[in-house]
This record gives sequence, structure tokens and C-alpha cells, in this order.
Amino acid sequence: MENLLEVIDLKVTFPTSKGRIRAIDGVNFKVKKGEILGIVGESGSGKSISSLSIMGLISDQGQVEGKILFNDENLLNKTEVEMRKIRGDKISMIFQDPMSSLNPVFTIGNQISEAILLHNKGVTKKEAVEKTIELLKLVGLPSPEQRIHDYPHKFSGGMRQRAMIAMALACEPELLVADEPTTALDVTIQAQILELLKEIQMKLGMSIILITHDLGVVAETCHRVAVMYAGHVVEETDVYTLFANPKHPYTKGLINSLPKLGSRERLTPIQGQPPQLYDDLTGCRFASRCPFVSAECLENEQVIAEVTKGHFVRCHKEVG
Repeated sequence: MENLLEVIDLKVTFPTSKGRIRAIDGVNFKVKKGEILGIVGESGSGKSISSLSIMGLISDQGQVEGKILFNDENLLNKTEVEMRKIRGDKISMIFQDPMSSLNPVFTIGNQISEAILLHNKGVTKKEAVEKTIELLKLVGLPSPEQRIHDYPHKFSGGMRQRAMIAMALACEPELLVADEPTTALDVTIQAQILELLKEIQMKLGMSIILITHDLGVVAETCHRVAVMYAGHVVEETDVYTLFANPKHPYTKGLINSLPKLGSRERLTPIQGQPPQLYDDLTGCRFASRCPFVSAECLENEQVIAEVTKGHFVRCHKEVG
């Protein structure tokens, strides 16, 4: 399959009183057409910053370097006017909290039809409303003809998330970025939303980047997965290989910390805390928490390398 998106040596830094924070430092990954890529990692690993970089939504204080190739065009070379034409049309995003992403003073119907009218100049308001109703039906929202007139506060959490998905699909994007779309939902609604995303992906043939900290979500939904830690991708492979044969100590720690059905054994946590991402970092960023740490890990930073076909790892123990 062809690559739809290719992120090459992406670096994102922010100035602080203690120095520049390297939130993303040399990240590489690809998304193929019709593929669901999971990006997994704990809070602060750089998952959301990666997605905001793709959307061109990094604040003016942030410095972005590298390449983000979408259909072989570098998004980092686009002007803000050009990115506005791409956002919502070619690339859409579902944010973590639908209540803070939806405008409380406009109806759900107005907010979805606005995106349709913005990117489709020949569409009338009546046609936009009809398309909005179709989208709400597609995402399983009951009585869409009536609910388009409701405001966000009248929707439950799951219904708001469905409305956000409908809004993201308004212009049938080629790439959908879902930033922890099920974080604030209970387990039952979470399963419904994930199943909905898979159904829509198969129906429309679009690509999805699913950002999450939940390995269960990755196992259920994704084709390939990139594991992020402290601004780096530390492991990337297909989802089956990741769970059957994890290579990086951080990935192993994440999997070992999951509860196992029928087991009464105590969970094994990852000791310590992630490093502060300032300019003076040396060596492997996971070294202070790694049970296999060596002198080489403390002194030299390992670049990510292919250890077996399609399986990339950033670890001295595995690569060396």
C-alpha cells in the first residue's frame, strides 16, 4: 500500500525559563492508505504534540522542524491559508474532550453544516443540513432530524463524541486523527465508539491515526502501532508482533503492567518517572527506569533501527 502520510525527523521545541523543552525529538512514522496506526504512550510522551504538528496547530511559540509529507506534499511548507483548506477537508481531527471542542452557543447541526459549507462552495444551506442528518445517522445518533437543533449540553458524553466524529467526517477526509477519543467515556460507550471508527474506516477507506495510552484499544483497533516515550518513537511494528514479541524494555513494561484475565498475580509497574525534556539530556531517555541499563545506555543515544523486517526498535540491547 502507498504511504498517505510520512513524518520524517519531526522536532518540536518550546521555550521555557529552564531552557527549551524538546517535546518531539526526531520522530519518524508512516501511515499507509486505508490503515489504522496506533500511537501509544504515557502522558507527556509527545503523542498529542505529534498530532497537532500534523494539523498545523502548534502555537506560535513552538518551533517545528523536519518534514510532514501528506500525499508527497510537505505540510510544514504550507501557509496558514493553505492549511485551513486542508484541515477538515483532507485531514480531520477528533479531540480528547468533545464538550470543550464543541461551541456551546451553536446547535450541533450548525456546527457540522458549517464545515460542509466552508469546504464545499457549491453546496446550499439546505443541502448542508441534509448532509448533516446523513452524517448523524452514519454515526448512530438517534432522531438526527430533531437532534440537529439541540445544543451540546443536551447531549450525553457518548452522543457528543459521535457528533464530533460526524463533524470530522463532514468532508470525507483521507486521514482522520483521533486524539484519545474515548478517554472520558465509560467502557460500554468506549467499545461502541471504537467499533464505530472501525466500521467507518472500512466503509470510507480512509486512514486513521489513533492516539491512546490504552494498549487494549490498540489491540482491538489498530493495524500497526508506534510506541512513544519522552519525545521519541521507541518501537514500531504491526500490532500482532508488538504483543507477541515486544523488544523495547518500555514496551515490555507497558504490557507487563496490564491485568491478565484469570490471573491473581500482582501487576508489575514501571518504576520511576519520565525525564524532563530539556536541552541537556544525554544517553537513552528510558535509562533511569530500565532494568537492563548499561554504561552505553547512559552515555550514547541509540537511533531507531530495523531489527527484523518491519520491526523498528530504539534500544542498545536489541540493536547492538
